[in-house]
Amino acid sequence: MPSERLQDAIVRVGGNHNPIITDQQSEFQLLIPGLKSGNGFVLTGVSKAGYELQEPELAGRTMPFSEKVKMEIIMVSRQLLRQEKQRIVDKAREQLEQHYEEQINDINNRLTQAQITAQQYENQLAELEAKYARMEPLIEQLSDQYARTYYSQLDSFGTLIQNAIEDGRLNEAQQLIMQKGTPEQREQKLRLIQQEAQRQLNDLAQDYYNLYTIHISRFENDSACYFLEQ
Repeated sequence: MPSERLQDAIVRVGGNHNPIITDQQSEFQLLIPGLKSGNGFVLTGVSKAGYELQEPELAGRTMPFSEKVKMEIIMVSRQLLRQEKQRIVDKAREQLEQHYEEQINDINNRLTQAQITAQQYENQLAELEAKYARMEPLIEQLSDQYARTYYSQLDSFGTLIQNAIEDGRLNEAQQLIMQKGTPEQREQKLRLIQQEAQRQLNDLAQDYYNLYTIHISRFENDSACYFLEQ
């Protein structure tokens, strides 16, 4: 989906009865008494005529507040979203019809060549019809997910995968994904990274407390309080 900056979007958060309106630069400020970095706040809703949240579940979610890091809220045009969803649905149905015809031809050929019985033929047709019927709601679900994809959040490789899936080039998409390594390999690598990150966080927390102890021992209360609050 293409991106654009939106002026006059209305942002509502819990604990603040006054809506916040984005300015000419499409930015907004949270002015909630007592809210400090690290505190959580509830984003109750974001609205603008003709647009909706890229992630509908964002409304009602508790968000971390930061005085330094800007929060980005992404909305999508409802009209463009409908058009993109329809494009993806049409492409997916085209691919599904092609695959269905290939399967039908394969079953017919096996019957003609006496590789299956008439009863097996009927059973396989019924099974194929059932699988085909289950795909329709799945297509609708996936089209919504892929239509909401914000391409600027993807790297170039992710964009290639996304385009291949949306165009029905599924084998190509699978090959691209596997170039990153198997899911099992990538998961194991991430677990090791998470373990190392947690170790470093624990080490940092201990050093903060060590610095607090050093400063409080010197009666440097202001410095000590700074490290205690981290």
